Amino acid sequence: MKMFLIIVSCIIVFLYSCASDIEKIEIEPSEYRFVTPECLKIDEIFNVIGYDGSGKRQNLKKIEWTSDDPDIAVITIEENSYYKGTRYEKLELVCPSSMGRTKIRARYEDKETYADIVVYHEVQRKYPLGGNVSSLALGFDGTVYASLEGNLFAFTPDLKLLWKFNSDEYCDIQPPVIAPNDNVLFICGIYLYILDNKGSIVNKVTLDSFSYLDYGTCYYLGMPAVDYDGTIYITTNEGILYAFNPDGNFKWQFSIGYKYPNSPIVGLNSDIYFIAGQFSEKLYSVKSNGNLNWITNLGESISLYSPVIDFDGSIIVISLGGTISAIDPDGSTKWNYVLSAYDSFLCSSPVIGNNTIYVTSDTSVYSLGRLYTVDSSTRSIKWIYDGYALINSPSPIIDANGNIIVAGGYEYYVVDKNGTLVDKYLGNYIWEPSLVPLLLTDSIMYIKDNKDSIRVGINPSNFLYAIEATSPLATAPWPKFRKDNQNSGRY
Repeated sequence: MKMFLIIVSCIIVFLYSCASDIEKIEIEPSEYRFVTPECLKIDEIFNVIGYDGSGKRQNLKKIEWTSDDPDIAVITIEENSYYKGTRYEKLELVCPSSMGRTKIRARYEDKETYADIVVYHEVQRKYPLGGNVSSLALGFDGTVYASLEGNLFAFTPDLKLLWKFNSDEYCDIQPPVIAPNDNVLFICGIYLYILDNKGSIVNKVTLDSFSYLDYGTCYYLGMPAVDYDGTIYITTNEGILYAFNPDGNFKWQFSIGYKYPNSPIVGLNSDIYFIAGQFSEKLYSVKSNGNLNWITNLGESISLYSPVIDFDGSIIVISLGGTISAIDPDGSTKWNYVLSAYDSFLCSSPVIGNNTIYVTSDTSVYSLGRLYTVDSSTRSIKWIYDGYALINSPSPIIDANGNIIVAGGYEYYVVDKNGTLVDKYLGNYIWEPSLVPLLLTDSIMYIKDNKDSIRVGINPSNFLYAIEATSPLATAPWPKFRKDNQNSGRY
């Protein structure tokens, strides 16, 4: 009898050991991303799951954690719970002082069975602005510029303040523009300020009137356009197109004959294009010497925002009624395409990728935002993304991977080239298209946020953040509002 019990016990031990051999372990989640305002200790729970040779879950014993980054310490501060083969471990991640991608490895007791989790860490770079900042601009030396209530801020790429210029005037939030010589231009009231990249005044030019229009739900801010030779073009509310030399000295002026023209853009052969006035149907082309090229009547009132230019030099405009028109550089109509009879395109300014036009609208039917994607070669809709809280149709941004970033309400939506939502960021309340505070560089995305965290914020803070970018701005005919990171308005 005693021998029988011994044999049975051995069989049970043998069977148990066979059944509980761990062939594979997995970690949930397999990727983890965290953003911190500084180097902090992060406590996070990870699930470690063990499988035997037959694929069944088995309870795990001791897990050993290591990191391939010596600056990240992984400390098990709590281990417990076995439930259907899942072991819950609470880890303390002591982060490094820089951004990066780190691999953390969990090894089972035999040291040969392991699984990895990829940890993406960002130290949050931020600056408190305390209000609605303008669209951002990037200097050729990497300086980031933002304007706010008559002040111009200059930052390092890590958002350390380099200098601040105070115009001593309270004015509307005019987005900065970077000239080819790296001077910074911005309009405040009836003045054009030209600063060098150290914050010193090069010139202060007095205009005949303001360069903005407050139209209720659409607040249009005038912006200069800058040609390759540094010539500065500005339209004013009184219907004057000005040309200034790079130093701000007067060059010439052109009388439009209509009030409230939109901001000019510069196309091929340095021709200047703009819509004649508020709800006008006329597209103007003026030569770089100040002489009229042509006027085209488009037959419909045009959006309050500027036209854009496609790769072949075609000028693309959108009407209030949702008709996209392509105009040849000689002023003849190339094609028209009707998007929608129900949406509002009052504040829309399209952006252009490779043979694709992206335009946003407010939908009166659904009371939601809508992003249209139009194939410019076939004049047909590729796809429509809707269902997000769009305010006044801010222009989207195209990144180098073909993703489209569009702002709506308190959020930024990242939609891939097939129209699928792939990411979402919390942000500040976007209420006007030229005030979308989003900038893409080679490695950093700058975003204005009213939360303490980019993805899961709680407390209001009104900071400008620099976070790791997955892709820079696209190399495309017109990938963002005012064309490029310098807001040049120039093809």
